[in-house]
Amino acid sequence: MDISLFEVLLGSATAPSDGQSGGPAWITCLMPVAFLGIFYALLIRPQQQQQKQHAKMVEDLKTGDRVVASGMVGTVVTVKKKTITLRTGESKLELMRTSVERVLDEDDE
Repeated sequence: MDISLFEVLLGSATAPSDGQSGGPAWITCLMPVAFLGIFYALLIRPQQQQQKQHAKMVEDLKTGDRVVASGMVGTVVTVKKKTITLRTGESKLELMRTSVERVLDEDDE
C-alpha cells in the first residue's frame, strides 16, 4: 500500500485492505498533539515557573540577606546591577546575582 505521509495527515488515506482496522484518521493526527501537550504540562511549564521565581528572588535581593550562592553561605554586603558582594567568614567575594540559589530565612539558620 503506497500512502504518503501527507495523505495520512490530511485523513484522506483509505482503510487497510488486509482486514486490519487503522482507526479514524483524526485520532492518528491527534496523538502527536496529545504528546506535545503532556510534554508541555509536565516538563516545560514547571521549568518556566521555576525560572520566574528565581528571577524574582534575584531581583528582590537586598543588603543584609543571608543567601546560598555557588554553594557558599554568606551575607550580602552590597547589591549592584549584575553582581553582589558576599561576605562569608572573613572573605568578601563578588558574585553574579544569578549565582544566588536561595535566600535563607531565620528558620534555616
